[in-house]
Amino acid sequence: MQLAGLTHSELPEAKELLKGCAGGDVEEPRAKWVWLVLSWVWERHGGDIDLFDSLDTLDSLYSDLAPPEMEPFGPHAAAYQGKGDPQQAREQVLGELRKYLAEGESKFGKA
Repeated sequence: MQLAGLTHSELPEAKELLKGCAGGDVEEPRAKWVWLVLSWVWERHGGDIDLFDSLDTLDSLYSDLAPPEMEPFGPHAAAYQGKGDPQQAREQVLGELRKYLAEGESKFGKA
């Protein structure tokens, strides 16, 4: 409950809360929490690429959480490093996000 109620300014406290819940191992709960947050963001936009008119939300989450699993679709994703079509890069990044969410569903979702 405490973890779910954290505000943006309290995010640094998340790691300590996770340690208390996980008996010291924070990696599994951290990974699940990142997946839950990203799933919520995706669902909030209806999973519609057109509604993701800006990737600022993902960039903000990446800067707050800096999870390694976000590297393929975070602000420093390989798709953004080229000089190609920005729309194509955006679609590639969102494709990586969808792939991550699907993998997380099979790992963390309800059976």
